[in-house]
Amino acid sequence: MIVRYIVRFFTLVCLAESFVRKTGGGYLLRVDVAGHSMRNMAIYDTKRTSSSSLDVLKQSLYGKLEDCQPNGIDVSIDKRLEIDTLARQIEKVNPTKNPAKSQLMNGFWRMLYTDIKPVAASNGKLGIFIGDVFQDLDSNNLQIKNLLQIQFPPIKGALVASLVIPDNTSWRITFEKISNTIFNFKLPEKQFPQDKDKEVRIWKITYLDKDLRIMRAGRPESPQNTFLFVFRRDEGSRFGL
Repeated sequence: MIVRYIVRFFTLVCLAESFVRKTGGGYLLRVDVAGHSMRNMAIYDTKRTSSSSLDVLKQSLYGKLEDCQPNGIDVSIDKRLEIDTLARQIEKVNPTKNPAKSQLMNGFWRMLYTDIKPVAASNGKLGIFIGDVFQDLDSNNLQIKNLLQIQFPPIKGALVASLVIPDNTSWRITFEKISNTIFNFKLPEKQFPQDKDKEVRIWKITYLDKDLRIMRAGRPESPQNTFLFVFRRDEGSRFGL
């Protein structure tokens, strides 16, 4: 009798392991042997499943943002809600612990989307012209550059700011100056006040991996009013000013 139960038990385990290998998935196996419950005999491959699901979410986000170019300007309210919902799904599975202090933050990033209002240089619009928006981040030297590039007329602009990292998920940004060129001619710089009237923003880093960054940004005096920003790493587009 005991031998029969042992044979039945190991047969079920082998079948479970075969299912996991064939499907690439996993599940929680419960086997009753002689009235005793045996749990967790099959391994649930959560890492593999989560990674696959995250890739699907990211590709879905990229696909939706292709329909929102340039930069999310003039996107309908329904579309904005759809993108925000998808972004929140991705934010829930952020793989990077303490993203604000991660070296993954550094580098050259292209902005794919923002829902910021009103429309301004932050989303690539300068008067009647619309361009591409980038961020060049250097946490080691506590400096960031928000960059705007318009193809015609050939305009490049840079907002230079300093940063501090107050916690594991946030950057505090203080504007320092704006510089612009048109037809490679450098225009006079604009300096921001560094006293009580200084311009400050809070970036809440809600998702970060090697190629995607999502953040919610706003003014420190109104933390409830934040805007969504989605960036994709793009070192191939790097330029200076």
